[in-house]
Amino acid sequence: MSILFLYYFKWSGTADNFRAIDGDGKDYYSFLVSTFINHNISKPDSTLSMIVETPTGPVNMHTFGVALLLLPFFLVSLMFAKLCGHPVDGLSLPFQISVSIGALFYCMLGLFFLRKLLLKNNFEGKIIASVIFFLFTGTNLLFYTLGVPSMSHVYSFCLITCFLYASNLFFLSGEKRCLFVASLILSLIILVRPVNVIVVLFLPFFSGSFKGFFEKIKNT
Repeated sequence: MSILFLYYFKWSGTADNFRAIDGDGKDYYSFLVSTFINHNISKPDSTLSMIVETPTGPVNMHTFGVALLLLPFFLVSLMFAKLCGHPVDGLSLPFQISVSIGALFYCMLGLFFLRKLLLKNNFEGKIIASVIFFLFTGTNLLFYTLGVPSMSHVYSFCLITCFLYASNLFFLSGEKRCLFVASLILSLIILVRPVNVIVVLFLPFFSGSFKGFFEKIKNT
């Protein structure tokens, strides 16, 4: 349904009518344009919303986590634009569509791991289905996935869900591999939106108590 909505109301037009890359999202995305099109990562676009002048030149105040997650989709759109004669400026229709698809992919990935997390904690199938449906359709997740896909919110949702799933597996199994994966995902969470590091405050709930949490970490 999301693909049909995007096709009929977003993609079937021009890049001027469909702005998936806009606002703060353009700042996140600009790292890709600077690296692969302008070939000058040290000189950010002057039209970005969060540019700060420093003694060594302008600096993009946003982090590059979103750009890192969108890299595969950007490279596909870059190749498509070159082969099909679209402007290779990072903002033409193929690039707008690729960001839109990327956001939907990470949204689905987040919902997938949310389902796995709830299954691990013995929630019933009907409850899980209801949670997933209402989370997507009844919260801002729908808007940030389909409406403004270049913003960091849907990518944060995906990474936080994956982090909680990996962390839960660690506290259930004690496998160091799960702790390593959770730590890797946490680093991506910080790269996307540093303030989201507060998600670690949720971890003691997986161990039942603060005492159990610290003993688990100490014995790992």
